[in-house]
Amino acid sequence: MSALQTTILKNLIHNDEFTRRAVPYIKKEYFEGDHRAVFDEIVKFVSKYNKLPTVEALSIEIAANSTESQVIASNVILQELSDYEAVDNDWLLHTTEKWCQDRAVFLAIMASISIIDGKDKE
Repeated sequence: MSALQTTILKNLIHNDEFTRRAVPYIKKEYFEGDHRAVFDEIVKFVSKYNKLPTVEALSIEIAANSTESQVIASNVILQELSDYEAVDNDWLLHTTEKWCQDRAVFLAIMASISIIDGKDKE
């Protein structure tokens, strides 16, 4: 799962066409752990500047908005994002769409379990 999340993040900072088509449909909740913080900063940057962020810009933004442990973990991910190799856009969009659907179902099931177990106070 982590490899797919990393591939999606790589393309969000290197592939403008993919970013423009995919960002409106990807929710930050779909990402796990530190991938979520990186995704959140990518979306903020794209929304604010209307262009793709660099790894350096993301590193600076994460450092300004996160705890030290989050910065260290995010920097490991950001190093992985530097190594970019283009993939087929059709494959990437299809795979990302499937991943989003799977994550949405998983998160809905987990929320339902919390409600049934009485852990959800709302």
